[in-house]
Amino acid sequence: IDPDVAYFLGLVIARGTIIPASESHGVNQIIIEFPYVNLTAEGITTSFDQQSAIRLALLDTRERLLELLDADISLVNRSGGVDFVIRFLRNNMIWRNILLLTGGKTNHYNFTIPEIILSLGLPTDIKREFVRGYADVGGNIRHANRYVDGKHRVRLDILNANWDLPVQLCLLIQE
Repeated sequence: IDPDVAYFLGLVIARGTIIPASESHGVNQIIIEFPYVNLTAEGITTSFDQQSAIRLALLDTRERLLELLDADISLVNRSGGVDFVIRFLRNNMIWRNILLLTGGKTNHYNFTIPEIILSLGLPTDIKREFVRGYADVGGNIRHANRYVDGKHRVRLDILNANWDLPVQLCLLIQE
């Protein structure tokens, strides 16, 4: 595992859905939801349009993942966000490794953090990339989350039906 794979896994675990070919017209797909939680984010001295910032960041992310996945990647606009649709035209090793790393689970509502990310021997920079990927789709900055000094905190959403993920994420961040 390397930083790019860890980052991709963070994206998938936070808001990904894996759709096998048998359920999607013969094409294996992963859909990652990038929501627009707030349309603008106000900092201490500046503000930015979240929709534009997400679109620009997605172009960089797309390039990073094209190299990693060797798959067709498209951006699909929807109300409230953008979906990252990754299509695997073959049942290749990349696809099989994704299924292996997610434990055969197919939706962010029941994913857990892959064991390899939690392993003690994994370098910290790779673990940080996982958290960065998770935060890129599962994190948000709200005015209500400001600290007393005015700085914003990032809140990580956990849209999960089990209690394993929050505990694993907490342990990973503490490490």
